[in-house]
Amino acid sequence: MLDISTWDIVALANKLLMYISGAFALGGLSIALMASKPLSFRRYLLRYAGVSAVVLSVSATMSFFIQVGAYADNGLSGLWDPDFTAILWDSPIGHQALTRSLSGLLFLLGTGLCWRETAASFTASSVRFRNITLAGALLFYGYSFHQTGHTVDLPNIAVLLIAVHVIAISWWLGSLYPLWRSCHMLEQTSLHALMTRFGQLAAWAVGLLMFSGGYLLFLLLASPPELIQTNYGNVLLTKLIFVTGLLSLAALNKWRLTPLLAKGQGHLALARSIKMELTLGLLIFLATAVLATWLSPASVVA
Repeated sequence: MLDISTWDIVALANKLLMYISGAFALGGLSIALMASKPLSFRRYLLRYAGVSAVVLSVSATMSFFIQVGAYADNGLSGLWDPDFTAILWDSPIGHQALTRSLSGLLFLLGTGLCWRETAASFTASSVRFRNITLAGALLFYGYSFHQTGHTVDLPNIAVLLIAVHVIAISWWLGSLYPLWRSCHMLEQTSLHALMTRFGQLAAWAVGLLMFSGGYLLFLLLASPPELIQTNYGNVLLTKLIFVTGLLSLAALNKWRLTPLLAKGQGHLALARSIKMELTLGLLIFLATAVLATWLSPASVVA
């Protein structure tokens, strides 16, 4: 039976907020770059991505102080405990909070640069600076997931695998809300072009997601029966079921609903399907937050 404190619940809620805001920042920026017209839609997505980037930085900062409060165990005043603040700031917990906060700030800067491109003329050098900024945001965000938790002691290859896995799933799930909005804000031709482009990129993302996720499972689980015999395995198996449902809906969207858009049909059915994907995506984030906050593989516990 898990011994869950109030601080554990607060930490879980904040971690879920970090996952969602990071994905929304990445997905919003990605769809904004793919759908340059109409301008009003692109600016809507950039506002959405900018707010998400701010939430990511704030929640990443709060994650540090929540850990301080949990260690101090002195109510709300423990959030600012000077002794534990000093200790944890010079630990992986502090380093992760800083890295993830910086990723949010870089996402915000990238959003601002994209907004500038919609309001004024821009040069090739400004596009390069925007791309470097967003690449830096991705690197910081992906790397932050290896700094604490049960993945720290994995082989060095795990750093790359975790970054690839996090970026791929965040991009995919973070794109779902903008795609759902596009079903209501874009005309059929533009929507078809956007969904076709997204489907092409999603095929690569799914491949990377499955490869990196499968290899990480091999590293984390001592044996397949752990999926059934441990709490960690049970939650992980539930997450895999959600992912399977997500893949099924994605296949339906790509091979059946998107082609209908070329005939002027299917945008409402597509919106419903994406809404179901988004629901599954939120459940995947919740399962991931539970795994990262409360549970560890049996191999790590041992």
